[in-house]
Amino acid sequence: MIPVILKPIMPINPSIIKFDQKLPHVFAQLTLANSITLTPGTVTLDIEGDTFVIHALTHDAVKSLLPDGLQGEMQERVHRLFEHSDLHNKKEVA
Repeated sequence: MIPVILKPIMPINPSIIKFDQKLPHVFAQLTLANSITLTPGTVTLDIEGDTFVIHALTHDAVKSLLPDGLQGEMQERVHRLFEHSDLHNKKEVA
């Protein structure tokens, strides 16, 4: 991200993108949303059901989240992390 900031001609192409990502529970959604926000050049704006709304500063950031219509690497990692999780079956302790 530093080269993007320091170049005299700003190579930015701000975009709002949406993608659907089925995750097993809210904690998994929050993990993905926070991971995206912590990535330089991207911010999670909203989660609507299974749809994530993201602001991306560059075309490369868009490609990392939506590589040729496939699932992005970050989405895959979070999905694998939580796919066998039983968090949604546990009861809250008062």
